[in-house]
Amino acid sequence: MASFSVSLALLHHPSLSKSLKAFASLSQLKQAHAHHRLRPPSPLYLHSSSRLRRLSPFHDIVYAISIFQNIHNPSLFMYNTMFRALSHHPNRYSLSIQYYKRLLVHGFIPDKFTFSFLDALQECRFVECDDQWVCTYGRVEEARKLFDEMPERDVASWSGMISGYAQCGMCVEALMVFKDMVEVAIVVPNEPALVSAVSACAQLRALEEGVWLHNYIVENKFFIDVVLGTVLVDMYGKCGCIERAVRVFNSMIERNVLSWNSMIAGLAMNGCGRQGLSLFWKMQQVGAAPNELTFIALFSGCSHSGLVDEGIRLFDLMTQNYCIRPQAEHYGSIVDLLGRAGLIKEALKLVESMPIEPHPELWGALVNACSIHGDVELGKKLGKRLLELDPQHSGRYALLSNILAAAQRWDDVETVRNLLKDRKVSKLPGNSVVEWQLLGK
Repeated sequence: MASFSVSLALLHHPSLSKSLKAFASLSQLKQAHAHHRLRPPSPLYLHSSSRLRRLSPFHDIVYAISIFQNIHNPSLFMYNTMFRALSHHPNRYSLSIQYYKRLLVHGFIPDKFTFSFLDALQECRFVECDDQWVCTYGRVEEARKLFDEMPERDVASWSGMISGYAQCGMCVEALMVFKDMVEVAIVVPNEPALVSAVSACAQLRALEEGVWLHNYIVENKFFIDVVLGTVLVDMYGKCGCIERAVRVFNSMIERNVLSWNSMIAGLAMNGCGRQGLSLFWKMQQVGAAPNELTFIALFSGCSHSGLVDEGIRLFDLMTQNYCIRPQAEHYGSIVDLLGRAGLIKEALKLVESMPIEPHPELWGALVNACSIHGDVELGKKLGKRLLELDPQHSGRYALLSNILAAAQRWDDVETVRNLLKDRKVSKLPGNSVVEWQLLGK
C-alpha cells in the first residue's frame, strides 16, 4: 500500500514521464485513475490522461479510448494523441474518422501531426469509411472521385475536400469547391471550410476572391474568432491590402501569437517595417510572448526598410531576453539585412562565425547583395561556392551570370551558361497570375 501511495504522489510530479513510470502495472494506474475520479480534477492529471497512450508502456487502447471519450473539451493535442494511438490499431480506423469529423465540427484546424497519424492508417493517403473520407496530402484526385460519388455530403465532407485541396496547393480547386458548396449545394460552411478557403486566397494572392469571402463571412454573421481573424489578416497582408489587414486585426477581440506574427509579417512584406516594430513593442506591452517566427517577420521588415541598427538590436533581444536560439532562417534574415545595406563583409563574417552550417539560401542572399552593390569579385567567388552547394538550382546560375554580365565579363558568362547546359539543370517554371474568370463569379 505504501508503494501505491508513493506512486499516487508521483502522479503530480512536474516530470510527466516520471509520473507515469511510477506505476508498475496498468491495474495500478487504473486504481490511481479511479482514486482521482472521486476527487476534484487535477489539470496535470487530465494532461497526463491525454498523453497516456503515447507515454505509458501498457498499450491498452480500450482504456485510452474510454478516457478520451470522457474528456468534454479535448484539445487538438489530445485529438492528435488519440490519432497516434489509433494508428497502431488499423482495425479501428473508423473510430479515427469519427474523431476527425468531431474535430472539424468543433472548429479545430488539422495540422501536420493530425495528417501524419491519419496517414499511418492506410498507405493511400485517404481513408474511406461508410462513405466518409479524409483527404490529406496526396492522391487528392482519388479523394475527389470518392467525394463526387457520395450520395449525400455533409458539411464535414465539403470541408474536408476544400481543406485537402488547399493543403495540396490546389487552391483554385479549393475555391471552386467552396463556391459549389455555398451557391449550388446551399450548405452552410463551418469554420474549417472558411479558414481553408481564405488560406487558398492567401496562397494565390487573390485579393478579389478574398474580399468576396470576407464579405460572405460578415453578411452571414459568422463569428470571426482568433483563427478566422488571423487567416484574414494573413490573406490581406499577402495580397498587398495592408489597410484591410490592419482593420481586421484591430477588430479582433482575441489575439494569439499567430495573429501578431501575421500582422507584423504583413507590414514587413508591404514595406512598413517601422510600423511592424511599433506593433512589436505593443505586443510586448500587452504581455504576448513572441516566438521564433515573430523575429523572422521583424527581421524581414527591417531588411526591406533598411533598419540595420534596429535589426541588430532585435537579434540581441531575441537571444538574450527571450532566450530564443537562432536558426538558419534567423541568420539568413540578418545576412539579408546586412547585405541589402551594403555591409557585405560584415554579413560574410557573420556567416563564417555561425554555429550552424550555412544553407544555400543564405549564400544566395550574399551573392544577391554582391549583385546589388556591384562587388563582382566577391560575388563571383561566393557564386561558385553556391553552385557547388546547390548545383541543380537554375536560379543560382542566373544570379551569377547576371553579376558577370553587369561587369561585361562575357567569357565568364558563357562559362556559367555552358556549365548549366552540361549539368542538364532544369529551369524553374514561372508563375502566372490566376485568371479568376475560371471561378465564374
